[in-house]
Amino acid sequence: MDIDTLLAEHGTLVFGHRGASGYAPENTMESFGLALEQGAHGIEFDVHLTADSVPVVIHDFDVHTTTDGQGMVVDLTLEQIKSLNAAGPKWPKHAPIQVPTLDEVLSTLAGKLIFNIEVKADTENIEHRVAELVGKYGVGDAVVVSSFNPVVLHRFAAAYPKIRIGYLYMDGEPYTQLAQMMTGVPIYARHPYHAMIDTPYMNAARQHGYKVNTWTVNDPERARQLRDLGVDVVMTDFPDRILHALSD
Repeated sequence: MDIDTLLAEHGTLVFGHRGASGYAPENTMESFGLALEQGAHGIEFDVHLTADSVPVVIHDFDVHTTTDGQGMVVDLTLEQIKSLNAAGPKWPKHAPIQVPTLDEVLSTLAGKLIFNIEVKADTENIEHRVAELVGKYGVGDAVVVSSFNPVVLHRFAAAYPKIRIGYLYMDGEPYTQLAQMMTGVPIYARHPYHAMIDTPYMNAARQHGYKVNTWTVNDPERARQLRDLGVDVVMTDFPDRILHALSD
């Protein structure tokens, strides 16, 4: 599965934001499986390294936001992370569910979905741990590595130049300074917050030759506007709703 081939075939693609996270606990195998069932073209999810250098799929640096545990991901071992309930406080009636590893996600879904892997922290060796698994499952053509952190993207680009890079940013950030920090990194796609996108933005994107992948679009009308502007990927908590809207 190749992201550029899908774009040529379908136009605007729909990715489940942390899976189908409007319907199931975010960044879990249940959420990812549901996104696949709903027809999403891909999934977006977040990766940190554990204390024993295992890439795990969880959003925040501190586990307490989305699990029943406490502590920083980087300070906990895989065994400790696996003991947590990833349903957490947002889904109090949900049965216990584990935080998945990146290995589990790719081994289960390789060949079925495109993967937007958002790397949260510039932890030592994280680029190598992620790239090893991308290579192990042969999903290089189906992966975009994104981050808000220019250091992370520099390291990925330097070590693994064939991996597609997505540059995340949002309104209100010191864009000029950040753009300077990204000098030398070949950007496959920019990942702005959707409210930043309009016709001039898309004209500039096409002029400079990069894709535009945006988040988090849960309003069907806004999704249609973004499609009509030529946005490449729309990330949403509700893949079924947005797919239905874009089929009109």
